Amino acid sequence: MYHPSMTAKVEALEGRKAELTRMMEETPSLPALRLHASLGDRYRQEIGRLAEALQRPSTRPVATGILRVLICKIRMVPEAAAPGAHGFPRLGELAGILGLAEG
Repeated sequence: MYHPSMTAKVEALEGRKAELTRMMEETPSLPALRLHASLGDRYRQEIGRLAEALQRPSTRPVATGILRVLICKIRMVPEAAAPGAHGFPRLGELAGILGLAEG
């Protein structure tokens, strides 16, 4: 299913690939992100404080606002291994924090 017009397109794509490869090779590597050893413990403490604040009527509005900042959206997806066959992928800033805490 070859057509002569495909040759020019393939050559252009190969040129772009070579350009991108060269750019990647010239880009310096970033140093690995080093995290404090107690980051996970600190995160657990802060989540505990947030949970307590959600229980107190006087601090609930502020705690709810903090929670809304951490979670940009909630998405439910089919996942056979999950309870009820649905999973909740991590999204937003909370996903990044959890990813860092897990290492």
